[in-house]
Parts: sequence; structure tokens; C-alpha cells
Amino acid sequence: MLKFLRRMFRRWTRRRPPAGRAPTGAQRARPAAQGKAGTGPRKKAPARGPASAPASAQGSGPAPAPAPVPVAIPSPPPGPAQASGATPAAEVVLPFLQAALAPPPPRPEPMQGPMLPPPPEVTTAEIEAWIAPLRPVPAGHPLVRFGPQADGGYVLPDDLAGIVGCLGLGVGRNVDFELAIAERGIPVTLADGTIARLPRIHPRFRFVARNVGAVDDDSITTIGRLTADGFPKTGDLILKMDIEGAEFAAIEALPDAVLARFRIIAIEVHHLTRALQAGPLAAYRRFFDRLTRAHAVVHLHPNNAAKVHALGAYEIPDYLEFTFLRRDRLGHGDFGPPPPPVRNVPGRPPLALPDCWLRQPD
Repeated sequence: MLKFLRRMFRRWTRRRPPAGRAPTGAQRARPAAQGKAGTGPRKKAPARGPASAPASAQGSGPAPAPAPVPVAIPSPPPGPAQASGATPAAEVVLPFLQAALAPPPPRPEPMQGPMLPPPPEVTTAEIEAWIAPLRPVPAGHPLVRFGPQADGGYVLPDDLAGIVGCLGLGVGRNVDFELAIAERGIPVTLADGTIARLPRIHPRFRFVARNVGAVDDDSITTIGRLTADGFPKTGDLILKMDIEGAEFAAIEALPDAVLARFRIIAIEVHHLTRALQAGPLAAYRRFFDRLTRAHAVVHLHPNNAAKVHALGAYEIPDYLEFTFLRRDRLGHGDFGPPPPPVRNVPGRPPLALPDCWLRQPD
């Protein structure tokens, strides 16, 4: 557009020679009788389009004032031709500039659809039916913390005799839990597609740079594939999982025979507060029904990185760490309370496990 305006400006200004320059073209062919401007009679010049000025503008008499041009663009300072009363060629181009530089018309406001109704809240009876199988029971073994005293550490029952392997899914930059397991003489397969290499190595480590989910392809693998590739065909295993919400698809795709091989499962479950809606609650119940079919919860720890939502006396932390022990490994001894809770995020206030996860509210 700018090139077009420049070209039009040059075209109109070439038709009218500036004051003080020798005339060219047809103007050189004027008879000598015309003389100098203002000294004798002159023949009226033929009209040459919008840029031509009236004949009187070139004579010695007073020139009529040019018609005003309704533009908001400031005009350049008057030159010699303007001082003599000639209509400047720029004023002819200014209407084009006005159309080009005019602000665009206001855009219409986007259409607003009808507001959706809020999701229906579940009842406290439905929450109780969901939570009841997830309340911890005595493990019958000492509970020991493996890993750091912060995020990345997990409390497990000290029942590791005969374990042939451990899966560490989702490690990031912290492999302290897996190192503690490897120091017990247990081979560990670590899987995480968000890092290219492990921050620390160990002779019993095997690393797979892929995320874990429901399919097995170039970027995602499954728990079943990791188990088959990394460990013997028989023997009990440990599963540690913190994969930021992908745990639902990964567990759903896990065959029952492979799930039964895990003696201990430590898993952080995300977005639990969505269970206060009817649709997600049904999905959470299916997920935990699968896990509690052959395993029992022996420890719970809320992650203080997230908030807690309540429905009556039921308080639901958004992130909750579960430790499951296979039911055939549950003992009968009383080994006292578990290790003291830690802050997953040191700079935030601690978060205690709500009472509704320990007993049914009155």
C-alpha cells in the first residue's frame, strides 16, 4: 500500500512542474508572444486533470482560495507554488492517504454462549463409600522412609526380602528413593521421558528415557513392557509411581497378572479434588477398586504442594501419596506409628492428613 501511494504521488507531481523550473514538454512549444507571466495576454492552458490549477492562478491577478480538503493529516509547510495560490498536488493524494490510514471499523464482540450449569456435587454418602476402602490398615511390618525427607521420598513397609526388582516411574532430578532401594541389593528400572539421563548412576540402575502410559510406542511405554524387559518372569516387585496424572491410564492398561506381582505399590495420585464431581468420582472409584482388589492401603501422606477441598466433614487433598501392600503380605505385629510426616515443599506450611481418611466422621 505504501509503494502504491508513493507511485501515485510521483505521478501527480510530475504533471505539474514546480515553480522556478523551466517548463518541459508541451509548455516549451508556447508561442513567444505569450511573454513572461503577468506581462501580456496569455492563452489559457488546456485542462490536464485534477492536478491542473486554474489559469488565473498563473496570472498576476488574485487567485481564488482552494477548496478545503477534509483530512486530519497535517499539511506540509507551504512552498513557492502554494504561496502563489496553486493547489498543491499533495492535497490531491491526501484523500487516498485518508482512506488508507483510517482506523479499521470496530470488530464485533464475540458471541457469548449460554453459561453451563455448575457440576453436580456428590453426596457425603458417595464420598464415604469411596474413601472407606482407602483408610490405612496395620501393615504388620515396620514402616520405613526410603529417599529424602522431602518430595521424592516414600514410606514403605520393611518387607523387602525376596523382592526381585523395582520400577521407579517418574524420577525427574531426584533418584534418592531408587538409590535407597538399590542399596538393598534390588535391581531398579527407572523410566522418565522428561530427562535425557539420570542425575546419578548406580550399578543396579537401568534407565528408559520414555514416559509411561497405556500404549507402547517410540515415546511412551507401559508397565507391562518395562516389567517384561527388566526383570525375571517370576518373583515379587516394587512399583513407585509419580507420573503427574498419567497413573490412571497406566494402571488401567496393566494386566491383572502383572499387577499381582507388585508386593508393594507407592503411588502419588493427582487431582483427587475432582472426585467432588459425579463423573470423576466414578472414574476414581474404578481406579482404586482395581488397586484394592489384591492390595490394602498401609500408609497415606498428603502433599502440601496442593490445596484441600471439603464436602461437609470430608476433606480431600488434591495430591495424596498412597502405599499399598499386597494382602497376602499383611502381618499381625504392631510396630508403632509411621515415620513423622515431611513437607514435600519445604517453604509451604505442613499439611496433616484429614481425620476422615483415618475414620468415618460422626
